[in-house]
Amino acid sequence: MADDKLHVPRFCLIGAGRFGRAHLRELQRLQSDGELELSGIVVRTSESQQRLAKEIDVPVHTALTAELLDRVDAVDIVTPANTHTELVRQTLPKCHVLLEKPMTDDMEEAQWIVDELDSNGHHLMIGHNYRFNPAVEKVKALVDAHAGTPRLVEITMLNEADPGVQNLNPNLEFIHAFDIMDFLFSETPTVETGKRIGLAHEISVRYGESLHCVMNIGWHAAARARHLTLRYPDLIIVCDLIRNIITVRRGHLMEKFNLAAQPVSLRRQLQRFVAVIRGDAPNPMPPELARRILAVAHRTQPKASKRRPRVAVIGGGVFGTNCALEFDDFCEVTLFERNSEFMQEVSFVNQWRHHSGFHYPRSYDTIQEIRVARPTFEALYGDAVLRNFPAYFCPSASGIEIPAERYIAACTSNYLSFRFEYPPADIVDRNTISLSLRSDEGVYDFERLRDLIERRLAQAANVNVELQSEVIDGKLLADGTKKLTIRRSNGTYEREFDYLINATYSNLNLLAKWFSLPVEPLRFDLYEMLLLRLDIDPVCVTILDGPFTSLVGTGKDNLFLLSHIHDSVLRSDITEDGLPPRWGDSQSNRDNMLRSASRYLPVLEAAEVVESRYATRAVNAFARDFDARPTVVRNHGFGSWSVLGGKIITCVTNAREIATAIAKAEGIDASRPQH
Repeated sequence: MADDKLHVPRFCLIGAGRFGRAHLRELQRLQSDGELELSGIVVRTSESQQRLAKEIDVPVHTALTAELLDRVDAVDIVTPANTHTELVRQTLPKCHVLLEKPMTDDMEEAQWIVDELDSNGHHLMIGHNYRFNPAVEKVKALVDAHAGTPRLVEITMLNEADPGVQNLNPNLEFIHAFDIMDFLFSETPTVETGKRIGLAHEISVRYGESLHCVMNIGWHAAARARHLTLRYPDLIIVCDLIRNIITVRRGHLMEKFNLAAQPVSLRRQLQRFVAVIRGDAPNPMPPELARRILAVAHRTQPKASKRRPRVAVIGGGVFGTNCALEFDDFCEVTLFERNSEFMQEVSFVNQWRHHSGFHYPRSYDTIQEIRVARPTFEALYGDAVLRNFPAYFCPSASGIEIPAERYIAACTSNYLSFRFEYPPADIVDRNTISLSLRSDEGVYDFERLRDLIERRLAQAANVNVELQSEVIDGKLLADGTKKLTIRRSNGTYEREFDYLINATYSNLNLLAKWFSLPVEPLRFDLYEMLLLRLDIDPVCVTILDGPFTSLVGTGKDNLFLLSHIHDSVLRSDITEDGLPPRWGDSQSNRDNMLRSASRYLPVLEAAEVVESRYATRAVNAFARDFDARPTVVRNHGFGSWSVLGGKIITCVTNAREIATAIAKAEGIDASRPQH
């Protein structure tokens, strides 16, 4: 059009459904500003025609004719994707076309549109309006200004489930997620997987060698959500795409950007299209680019599995074994344990306490996690809980964080079962405590618990146990399959799995190392516990607040376990790769531990030290001693999880959380009978 710059372009809107109405409103605004002329609207039915004709002073048609196209310079197509190809065939030879996303629902048709443009003199722009969102543009500026790429990008685009959405394809309806990644990074996907979770899809894509993206797109039972999070090693960018607020965190520093909250993306997209057809700006979304984005959306469509999914569980502790058991009904499971027996590491070097929540008066979330998990755990392992001796909790008289009144309030408000009672004489110096509560907590008979787990594993038809087998490496294949390298005494071999659960506790970041995933910042403590012999009846006593000392009876041979919040920690380190350090030789701190604990527990002056037990404890790098201790189940995407176990009591509920996610992804009924 030779005189594009000399007149206001005449537009025809094709489609006036829900989103078409949004286009109509913006076209009317731009017409009022003199940027374009709205010359006509095409709708499908006469009912829509009559309704619109009463609302606006623009000709409304029920047919797209050659005569109508001869009278306009551009069309704005806002119709279902399966109509796009035919509409482009009709309109592109006669005028410029703005085509709402997705350009089509078929890849062959997408290629035809690309080829058709090459033989035509008109502009065709695909309507991916998030490229014109001020918040996304700001994130793009932050990305371009920061050296390197993030390790992980998380995109959430979820709507409330309405009737009929079950017939829609999340990958196409929410193709914006794929477009945002292309806009921010222009990287080529190297690993692509998709899983169906109810009415939503969980999409995992690796771009290049180390940029990972996990998308949750579709419909759910909660409110509408639009979030974009970028995780760099030294920076986190969080973008709320509903309120258009960006939060940037660097260490302990935080900066916020509050951008326009009103919806302006569509208006800016239409303004850019006007500039394109007038020759004032390049086309930001030509068909070839839109076809590239559409191809990723198609390749990551969830695929129905024709066989039982293959699951690898690394780590034969209490969490790993229960994960394997929960998957038995619908998966082929391989459980790898590097030792010759189960539960030889952190599961063994543990106080074996059956929690009720008394340890965590400053974390109601942790208490509630325990309360929820307790019935489920006891239904399977209640026979391994020893309840025949008392367990006391005593806030320190010199403490300031948990005074007696606050502790009682925490226990009462969380409905914990207790009574006011002091331990037997000579065990606790009553002058050093402000309160004593007798709780309903018990301890585990470790051998009995392990025996129950081993019996369940022996009965599991689809769990293959491989002891003395250490997983030493992993590789993420292009289709999302996990290839593991396993070392045994007779050499190494490789196996491929659909799902992978890392339950190695302090080795939480193994998958980060193997798959170039983001590293979870962890602080590692070399932890010492004392096994003592005391000539007293079994009892458990915990001194809360500053000293946080625990004496826990085992119920056998007058043996007790002692720990101290400070003196039990021999060394600490926050490693760059997030993996446990090699501690080397360390000197026991048993004398100081006994000295500090004896101030509150004078009975320890007669204790015989049987042995020291050492373990590496992993906690969040920025956690303080009295912070919450929730069990962390980390979904990395790509069908892989890591478990940072906090308490034995949550092992079953956490395993079922992962099992439910896998079952949903496989389209399997998660309400299975348990072994």
